[in-house]
Amino acid sequence: GKNEVTLTVTNGEATQAYTVEITRETAVLTLAEVKIGETTLTADGDGVYNHTVANTVSSVTIVASATKSYAKVEGTGEKTLVVGENTFTLTVKADSDATQQYTVKITRETADLTLKEVKIGDEVLTAQDRIYTYDVANDVTEVAILATANNSGAIVQGAGVKQNLAVGENRFEIIVSVGDEHATHIVIVNRAKSSVKTIASITVDGTAATYNQDNATYTATVGKYT
Repeated sequence: GKNEVTLTVTNGEATQAYTVEITRETAVLTLAEVKIGETTLTADGDGVYNHTVANTVSSVTIVASATKSYAKVEGTGEKTLVVGENTFTLTVKADSDATQQYTVKITRETADLTLKEVKIGDEVLTAQDRIYTYDVANDVTEVAILATANNSGAIVQGAGVKQNLAVGENRFEIIVSVGDEHATHIVIVNRAKSSVKTIASITVDGTAATYNQDNATYTATVGKYT
């Protein structure tokens, strides 16, 4: 700001006063550079420095320098990242205690939880909204599900041999996980009904027998002395 200094010149009894105005500029608190690794960041229209990293990156180091040598930058260094948006504040300070804050936003991408391939036997299944459908004949009672993730670091659970398939729909969950993130994919195996002709009905001493389609048996309960 403005500073006034008065100089007085004396010659005998005569004096003359002079005023000197000295304006001290306000501190320049801008950032010369902000870097993450080898990448130099550029502030957007709101003055925010944005950067995106892959899901596999769990920490970064922020390096920043002030435009003026008399200013120092606080808030730099190594930062641990969560999945999603991470916000950090850089503060530029001068000896006059003036400060200016800047925001660095680092977005850590979500993990790739997709499946590269799902197979039953030699057949590759195609998904619709993460649901895979496969039809088998009635005489098929088990299948082997093979699932491979696109992300080499992902864990795939729920694949393998599935036994004792019921007639109709059989639903199996394939879970792909990376750390705390996971996604569920569904495999539906439809076992066909038997094509064997069945008896319309069986009656034992007036009691109708119950037909079990899964094992093609009729069951009837009759009295003790029948």
